[in-house]
Amino acid sequence: MEKQAVQKVVDRLKDLPTLPSVVQQIIQIVDSPHTSASDLNRAISLDQALSAKVLKLVNSAFYGFPKRIETLTQAIIILGFNTVRSLALSISMLDFLSAGGSDHRLNHVEFWRHSIATSIMARAIAKKNFPQMAEEVFVSGLLHDIGILILDQFLPGEFKKAYVRIGRDKMTLYQAEKEELGITHCEVGRMLAMKWNLPDPLLYSISYHHTPLASHDFFPTIAAVHAANIGVKILGIGRVGDEEYYRSFHINQEARNLLRLETDFPLTHAELMEAGMKEGEEFLKAITT
Repeated sequence: MEKQAVQKVVDRLKDLPTLPSVVQQIIQIVDSPHTSASDLNRAISLDQALSAKVLKLVNSAFYGFPKRIETLTQAIIILGFNTVRSLALSISMLDFLSAGGSDHRLNHVEFWRHSIATSIMARAIAKKNFPQMAEEVFVSGLLHDIGILILDQFLPGEFKKAYVRIGRDKMTLYQAEKEELGITHCEVGRMLAMKWNLPDPLLYSISYHHTPLASHDFFPTIAAVHAANIGVKILGIGRVGDEEYYRSFHINQEARNLLRLETDFPLTHAELMEAGMKEGEEFLKAITT
């Protein structure tokens, strides 16, 4: 069963379409140290729907600017190159990954609430410890669980069995996937990230958010996503399905030390998250409608 499930995932991933050309261009811009704001402007402008969503988002309550931003050029000047390219990549990836069917186990609304909550908390942690990486951490938090979407879409029967194990054996989804499928959403997400040639911070956050020490040079970014992922589960924001089986001691101790997390984390972030999720709902609304 385990080998069959793994091979089934591998075979189905081979059939996945490539990313839209605009996303591939944005990824190249993210990766290259020689690209400029005008390169980003040009790439986003090739896709009218993406351009409209970026402008809709920067004018939403998530950013709360007093004056309306009319053009991508203005957005890049006001928000900065790194923020706008992160937004464009997030929007493009979410558009590509958001399809869900009625016969699947995952509640996509609650899944994306968990994802945006993770990104908001991870960014808050990063701003405190390494502010220059905050936007990178935000996108990494938003997309860390894409492997769950793939399992739900391509192995719905086996994935449902993993959910049965969660409740029956009182374990996390990550553990249940190992037991039932022989492969986890982190491994599946890594396959997808490599197929799509995603930037390294995304690849590593998708692959190692449950095992951050394995991320090596990317440990600060992945530690923030790892802690935030567990933090929002404990706070019960959004739902993946295993929230009641997470406790603060599941946070890797080296990650806790690096991030200088309080002993009562994530309760220390509860008020921040309550306010942040109001804006986070605006973020999701702006990019999914």
